[in-house]
Amino acid sequence: MIQILFVPLLVCGPSFAMGDEVVSHDNCATPGTCQSSLEDSEQVSLLSIKTQLSRGKQELSGEGTDAQERSSCATPKCNPDVCGKDYPTLPGIVPGVKGSSGQSEEVDSLYCLHAYGNGDRKCCMETYEDDLTKVVIHQSDSFFNGAVSSAEDACKSCQLLSTIARPVELTVMRHAEGCHNLKSNGDKHTHAFNFQLGTNYYDAPLTQDGIDDAYLAQTYLAAKAVGHFDAIVTSPMRRAMQTLSAAITGIAYLEAMRAKVVPYAQEIGGSLDMGPENKPTSPAFQACIMRKDNNVQTSDGTAIHWCNIDRCNSFGSIDTCQDANKYYSTEAKLTSPQDFYDFLTLQYPGQKVLLAGHSNWAKMAGLMKVYKDKEAGTEGEKIGWASLYEVTLIPGGQIQSVMEGAHMIYEGTSKTQEQRSTEAENGGSVQDSARCAADKERWETCDAERKASGGVVSRPSIKGF
Repeated sequence: MIQILFVPLLVCGPSFAMGDEVVSHDNCATPGTCQSSLEDSEQVSLLSIKTQLSRGKQELSGEGTDAQERSSCATPKCNPDVCGKDYPTLPGIVPGVKGSSGQSEEVDSLYCLHAYGNGDRKCCMETYEDDLTKVVIHQSDSFFNGAVSSAEDACKSCQLLSTIARPVELTVMRHAEGCHNLKSNGDKHTHAFNFQLGTNYYDAPLTQDGIDDAYLAQTYLAAKAVGHFDAIVTSPMRRAMQTLSAAITGIAYLEAMRAKVVPYAQEIGGSLDMGPENKPTSPAFQACIMRKDNNVQTSDGTAIHWCNIDRCNSFGSIDTCQDANKYYSTEAKLTSPQDFYDFLTLQYPGQKVLLAGHSNWAKMAGLMKVYKDKEAGTEGEKIGWASLYEVTLIPGGQIQSVMEGAHMIYEGTSKTQEQRSTEAENGGSVQDSARCAADKERWETCDAERKASGGVVSRPSIKGF
């Protein structure tokens, strides 16, 4: 199974605050009535979810010295039989009963940061009765002010995960074809980086085919009951935002909602040697270039209007922008599916959420059109452009295991090799080439306006990556 890439976070300050409001946003559409009502959806039943969805960290035997146990979280602290009769029993925890795969283990998780607010992402996790409704976290003895404390203090820190996080019904939508996906002579055609020519057009938009493919997904989203989704979230990339916009066109309640840029949902990127297609511009520059891309239609003439995007958001100690909103933050540009999983169950508890994201992120999360067959040695195939998948995220679950149970709503589209070969000579269809070429002109116009006004930089800063 593919291993999740965990990137260490430099996070300090207070813990998460559920439901924090937006601190800043940029409109990329005509202002209107853009209010989202995020009411709690009905509680998802978890009783049938067992610990095959648990994080699957290393198994700990619980043997060893006191020091080893303190550092490894090997000793269970939330079982009343261990903590003693005076310990206030947690609801639903039966004395003496631990799950077969629910060994006490150390985890690196946003749950710990949220629960204890001390800037530390590490704590201990235990599962009882093979049931993820009975996942408990606690601090080990050594976490108390950096000094060894009594086992009783660790017992007092026990919290049922269900008291700080709730299930989320997530719908994942991959972006449609972008200008960077067009190929000519085996190389990226447009929006590629060329040191000699200086053509570094970041954050590629959708092609005309991409617009059409994204709009096809609208039928499947429209089939959901009005009010089905409580929230819409997106990566900080234009192609995700534009796919979302086309896919919700004509669905009034979704068009009226504000989509929020969230952390940890970025396409694989962040390193200096990555292509510009996987690096967002500054939030303000991105809003500028999307405003100028204001005459978008499907091939059959359906008008597409970009949705309302809140680019700069505050989620407790995690912000999606930095440096007075000049740049997207480190967290917004991270590719970390497990952190996204934990973040969503903390920040959007009990809600139905639509994510506009990326195929490589999905693949790292374990979501593929064809799963990897270990025995046959075959690799999984990426999910299709503008495809839709549904899955329920259970607090305490491991994202790769959970994604194996995802349900495909819409397979999406993907150009065949024959289609790519036919288009390769001209770098894409006539419509695709025209749209991508026009985007470069929009880019230059916004860049000129930025320079004239002394505005924020258009390209990502080196320090931002």
